[in-house]
Amino acid sequence: MRRILDEEQEQRDILEDERELLQAILTELRTGAPPAEDIGDELEDLIGERVEITVNFGPVSGTVIAVRNDYAVLEDALGRFVYIPFASIQAITRLEG
Repeated sequence: MRRILDEEQEQRDILEDERELLQAILTELRTGAPPAEDIGDELEDLIGERVEITVNFGPVSGTVIAVRNDYAVLEDALGRFVYIPFASIQAITRLEG
């Protein structure tokens, strides 16, 4: 009996994982943007690098200073800090130099 209960729990866990994956895919399809955790991971790899981030209103360029739970902080060419919510990000491009 215990084995059957363990198997049922394992099946529920697998179904929950699949549901979360499908939800992330649906979100990406609806918004055209990758899930926030993917954006955060990509931006963390770019801390200290110059990037151009395309958002809803156009491109924003600067150096990635920090990455938080749901936004990134860039320092632009004038030394101003620009806060960009992950939900607004459409594309990220690393700039040379």
